Amino acid sequence: VLEYDHIKKLTYGAKGVGSHGDGTVQFLAKDERAQTELIYYMKRKWGMQAYKFTIKPQRKVRKAIIPVAGFGTRVFPASRKIKKEFFPVVEGDLIKPAILVLLEELDRAGIEKICLVIGEEEKAFYDEYFSVPLPPDHYQKLTGKMQEYEDYIMRLNQKLHFVIQQERKGLGHAVWQCNEFANGQPVLLILGDTIYQSNTEVSCVEQLLDAYEKTDRLTIGLAEVPIEQVGRYGILAGKWEDSDERLMEVGKILEKPSPEVAKENLGVLMKDGTSKYYMVFGNYVLTPEVFCKLGENIAQKRMTGGEYQLTDALEAVRKDKGMIGYRIDGRAYDIGNPEAYRRTVAQFALLKGEQ
Repeated sequence: VLEYDHIKKLTYGAKGVGSHGDGTVQFLAKDERAQTELIYYMKRKWGMQAYKFTIKPQRKVRKAIIPVAGFGTRVFPASRKIKKEFFPVVEGDLIKPAILVLLEELDRAGIEKICLVIGEEEKAFYDEYFSVPLPPDHYQKLTGKMQEYEDYIMRLNQKLHFVIQQERKGLGHAVWQCNEFANGQPVLLILGDTIYQSNTEVSCVEQLLDAYEKTDRLTIGLAEVPIEQVGRYGILAGKWEDSDERLMEVGKILEKPSPEVAKENLGVLMKDGTSKYYMVFGNYVLTPEVFCKLGENIAQKRMTGGEYQLTDALEAVRKDKGMIGYRIDGRAYDIGNPEAYRRTVAQFALLKGEQ
């Protein structure tokens, strides 16, 4: 088989695994197209079933942070009993807590360690969900597919780390609790009350991580926002660095500006001559410099609006080292208030069903 010219064209070589006729052969395909063609050829020509196996290079970012501490005032009274990140959403044929959707996306993206920022009273809740297996009688009632998923949830627990936020002093304060966890390395930050849906086969998290790989600088996900809604979000502006208008050198960042201020200062010029506005998508790759700035702000008690703002630290790093924005090809769905949660449940399930 290895001597066939067609196989040689599609591969760099092969090796046998196992012995005495009960092993397998592994081919190193030249690219994804060659991989697909080789599988088809082996089946059609030889009646041999082949399977895809892709080894991805290790990423520079291997840790992630999800702040989830907080009562969930806007989703009361459900939050009396259920933390908002455990609110259910439909994905495919499964009903999942939102936090599980996030954790799966991080796992698929190659993240090795995930730090959850929680309140002291919440640790037992997470332990029960991710550490305690189902009782045997419940487990046996599950289908084989569901049993595999239960096993997967237990395996996810091996990636989880927890830090306790004793006081609620803003997003910047929550992120600072993970300084020791970050340990001077770049880390991914995603918000615990948001889930993501990519428009492509590459997840929203992977899109951002790929962008960081190209720049090694503080990188923030971007999404277009109508001018009348800019007052709800952090808004970034700058100049596009590529012809696809995906990668932006950020020149300004402002938290919840008025439409008038945005029109005057935050429009991003597009190649078609129009101006558009871009908000923070909800995922970030934070560099060690961000944690240094957060530490300085906390030590010197520099607050904005009575809280330690992540935006203040991001802006300080932007001025000193620069900041990259990446326009994510996807959508972010909020679960933090009743109206947003209603839309999320309907639209997220619909999009998953279409896929």
